[in-house]
Order: sequence, then C-alpha cells, then structure tokens
Amino acid sequence: MHNTIKERLTAYLKYKGINKSEFGRMVGVSNAYISSIRKSIQPDKTEKIAASFPDLNIAWLITGDGEMLKDNVKQISLGDNSPNISGN
Repeated sequence: MHNTIKERLTAYLKYKGINKSEFGRMVGVSNAYISSIRKSIQPDKTEKIAASFPDLNIAWLITGDGEMLKDNVKQISLGDNSPNISGN
C-alpha cells in the first residue's frame, strides 16, 4: 500500500515508466521535487500534474482513496460530433 503522496506519485511514475527528471520537465519542477514532498502538494503543482497526466486520479494521489487511474479518461471520439468532410 502506498501511504504517502510521495509513495503514490513514485508508484504512478514507475507504472508510466517516467523518471524524476522527465516528470520535473513535464510539470515544471526540479528533479528533487518528489524527494521534497512531505504531507501535501501545493494547489498550483497539483493543477500542473493533473494537466500533464490526465489519466492520473488526483483524488487518489492526494488522499490514497480510489484507484490510481481514472476510470474514464476522455478520449477523442469521431462519432456523431465529427464534421462532415465529404461534399460541399
């Protein structure tokens, strides 16, 4: 069980195959950011993480409740909402 935010974030990055340096570049934090996490993550960093990793369940990251990944990540659909590109 991953009991801390740091452990949960580390588990997610391991699952995704992303190292701390790559994570830092994607979110705009230093390589040592994960090591510096204590009990919480600042709201601006949470927003950047959520934007960079849309499949990550932020509630799970913060509280440990639920699943690591979102059940229904929004996917682009080419169903009825796609424009009609045939004809004029």
